[in-house]
Amino acid sequence: MIGTGHEHAAIKEVISNMPVLKDRKAWESVHGISLSEFVSMEHQLKDHRIEISGDEADAATYFQAVHHRTDGGKWLLGGAYHIRLQRLVDGWRVKSVKMVPVWSWDEPAGGAALAA
Repeated sequence: MIGTGHEHAAIKEVISNMPVLKDRKAWESVHGISLSEFVSMEHQLKDHRIEISGDEADAATYFQAVHHRTDGGKWLLGGAYHIRLQRLVDGWRVKSVKMVPVWSWDEPAGGAALAA
């Protein structure tokens, strides 16, 4: 883990704000899925691992997400994000994100949950 505590804190802040995109189209382009069937989503990120090399950094974080569908059901998903960051004049910015899903759970509206 090379880099100062301040650098690590700045990168954690950038990573923690990744799911907070106000523009649905921007979120869809980052994650590659349509959001039209969801009325709301919540994402939890934890256990950040950060390696800094000069003006670039590689980070990984585990996630758990709950997606509330328009039909009243839920889709839960868990896994990891692998994130490449670059330091610019105004701070760290995400260069690329790869989502690696590990598990998912589909809970139909009013029905039993189904493991996927």
